Amino acid sequence: MRKLIGLAVLAFVMCAAVAAQGFGPMGGPGARIFADFNPVVGAWADYMVTTKGEEPVTMRLAVVGKDGEAFWYEMIMSMGDEGDMVTKMLVEGDPQDLQSVKRVIVKVGDEPAMEMPMNLSDDAGDDVLKLPESKFEEMGVETIVVPAGTFKATHIHVVQEKTAGDIWVATDVGPYGMVKTTSEDVEMVLIAYGSDATTRITETPTKFEMPMMPFGMPKGQ
Repeated sequence: MRKLIGLAVLAFVMCAAVAAQGFGPMGGPGARIFADFNPVVGAWADYMVTTKGEEPVTMRLAVVGKDGEAFWYEMIMSMGDEGDMVTKMLVEGDPQDLQSVKRVIVKVGDEPAMEMPMNLSDDAGDDVLKLPESKFEEMGVETIVVPAGTFKATHIHVVQEKTAGDIWVATDVGPYGMVKTTSEDVEMVLIAYGSDATTRITETPTKFEMPMMPFGMPKGQ
C-alpha cells in the first residue's frame, strides 16, 4: 500500500510538473513540448524517451474522449515491474497549462484508478504558474527519419533559461505533432502514431486521500 501511495503521489507530481512547470512528460529541463496541442479524439503518439543516465522508457500521449468543450488527455508511461502508469486529465486547453487541467485520474498497473484532488497544488502559491521564459528560432523544414517513418518536419530551436533544445514537428502527427525532441539530458523520438486511441481507464475512480502522518508517536512504534 505504501508503494502504491508513493506511485500515485509521483504521478500527480509528474502531472503538476507537466502542467505547472512547463516541463515535458519526463519532468526534465528542456523536455517541455514546444508545440501546439491539437486535441482530436482518437489521436495518439508513442515515443521512446531516453534520459541521461537512465534506461529508455516508452510513453504514449493520446486524446481519448471529449466532455463538453473539454478533452480527456492521457499520458501512459512504462514502469517496469510495476506495470504502466496512466495519467488521465480533463483539459480545456493545453495540458501543460495548470489552469487548463480540471480533473486528474491516475492508475498504476492493476491497482484501482484514483482521482487526485486538484487542490494539492494550492499551497505552491502563484509562482508555480510562472513558466520559464523561452526563445524560439524556426530553422526551416527538414526531412527527419525516426522509427515511426520519414517526415517532412519543421525544425525549431528552443532556448529556455540556461537550457537549449530542438524539436521537429509534423502536422499529421497528433496530439502535438512532435516527431523528435532533443536536449542536453532528454531525447524523445516517435515510434508509432495513429487515430484510434481509447482510454486505458474504464473503471470509476476512487477519491485519493492523502494519508495522515503519525506525528507524536513514541519512538520504536
